[in-house]
Order: sequence, then C-alpha cells, then structure tokens
Amino acid sequence: MRSYSKKDSTRHAARDEKPKKERKPIPKKSAKRKVADVEYKKLNIQFLSENTMCAIYPSKMSTEVHHTYSGKDRDKYYLDTTTWLPVSREGHNYIHSNPLEAREKGWLF
Repeated sequence: MRSYSKKDSTRHAARDEKPKKERKPIPKKSAKRKVADVEYKKLNIQFLSENTMCAIYPSKMSTEVHHTYSGKDRDKYYLDTTTWLPVSREGHNYIHSNPLEAREKGWLF
C-alpha cells in the first residue's frame, strides 16, 4: 500500500483548482456537409420528379433515393445522380434486407 506525502496532495490540489474549459458539443454535421445537403435537397426533388416509379417494385411510386455506393466512397458520390436509384420505402427496405441480391443486380456497390 502506498502512502501519500504532503507534496503529492498539494500537486493534486493544484491540478484540481485549474478552471475547466467549457466543452462544445461535436456538431452532428460538418459545415461542408451542410452545404452539400442544400444542393442534395434540390437534386433529390428534381430526381424524384423525373423518376417517379420505383426501380425495385415498378408498380409503386418512388418516394426516396437509394445511394448505390456505400463505404468510404459514399461522400464522393453523394451528389452524383448517376449513382442514385429511385425507390419506394418498400423497395429501399428490400435492398438493405437482401444485400447479396442487391449487389448481384447492381443496386448496391
């Protein structure tokens, strides 16, 4: 068992007396992503108005965009509409529930 001397206790006391810096929360989105999101929203509306039918279930209306690229390249293709797929909610769920089939059919890279 270690015994603490007076010197140890004063060293710790001095450390504890330092004013603590106020911590800022980490932003949920970077400034760069916020700018990209403004452009994304415009492209998304235009894309879905031009591509009204779901690519997975053609009898359903497309309501959202599926990004075919995932992983580390995702940001690179975020605004590239050639990598987007118009899908319904059901179609989007199907893609992510069946990744092997989605990769075989080119719905996911």
